[in-house]
Amino acid sequence: MLEVLHVLGGFNYGGAEQFVLNLYSHCDRDQIHFTALTRNSNTEQAEIFRSMGGAIIETAVIRDNPLLCLYQTRQFIKKHIDEFDAIHIHANAFSFAYPVVMAKKYGAKKIILHSHNTKAANWFSSILHIFNRNRLLKSVDVKLACGIDAGKWMYGDQSFIVVNNGIDVDQFRFNTDVRNIKRKELGVYNSILIGNVGRFVEQKNHTKIIDIFCEFHKVHSNSLLLLVGSGPLKDRVKQIVKDRRISESVLFLENRNDINELLQAMDVFLFPSLYEGLSIALIEAQATGVKCLISDSIDPNSIITNSVTVESLKNDAVVWSRRIDELDYNNRNTNASVEIINSGFDINHTAEKLISIYSK
Repeated sequence: MLEVLHVLGGFNYGGAEQFVLNLYSHCDRDQIHFTALTRNSNTEQAEIFRSMGGAIIETAVIRDNPLLCLYQTRQFIKKHIDEFDAIHIHANAFSFAYPVVMAKKYGAKKIILHSHNTKAANWFSSILHIFNRNRLLKSVDVKLACGIDAGKWMYGDQSFIVVNNGIDVDQFRFNTDVRNIKRKELGVYNSILIGNVGRFVEQKNHTKIIDIFCEFHKVHSNSLLLLVGSGPLKDRVKQIVKDRRISESVLFLENRNDINELLQAMDVFLFPSLYEGLSIALIEAQATGVKCLISDSIDPNSIITNSVTVESLKNDAVVWSRRIDELDYNNRNTNASVEIINSGFDINHTAEKLISIYSK
């Protein structure tokens, strides 16, 4: 049996975690076993991983206790790395290079680094990213990225392999009954539902989402905004909504396991992120056929169907609001799931590719 160690920053609802869950759910688990080395395992996503037979090794959170996090990471890799056929390290930036250093030091059979984004979270992480990239990439055996831009960000001019963020297309295939039931559950009925799925962090640009919705709502009083996710800035966003006096028109949901149904309930998926790698959320949205309005800072390789419209982040909320008005959001792309499969974003294709990499 193949044994693979996945190193994750946490086991929440982020893109990397969702990628690992999607991947493991579509592998032959009699032939391959995943272990996750992560800083947070008290989550619903972690329980799903365990229910599939995955093992989780939890370390301290680095911002709370950096020395303990490093010690626990080192000790686990030192004692157990020879039990794994590959160590697969998922990262948005090369700012936390310690797992690569330890894997190399203690003789990992195969070190895989996987880039999931196109920018670091802050200036300090950016400096560490550049420093570590210049020194430590030679220790990596296989360089993966979710897209071209994410690969260039992580590896510069070095070669890398693009592994598509595959999804379970069948779950996101549009179904009118699913849409109607979910809209009734949300109390939406005849409203124009604009939605976003993402962590409440600076990158996702929730303040821009609120500004855009306010302009749209001035013209369309029957519109509602649905914001799904959790994160450190959620309370701040709620306060902005309250200050703008639109609380009755904004629905806040926590992390959910029915994202496929929520996307089908939406009329417009609004995604003005400041930066993104190849976004799983956008791939999932497109699979449901919903009209998507996204920023020009998102990897263009994320655009698979004709349901996506791109707008510049430099333009104000009024311009973005008008673009929503121009979308034919009542005319859904019911063939979108087929386009996703034909473009290679089906999770079964992704699983085959990665198992081949692990096995070599």
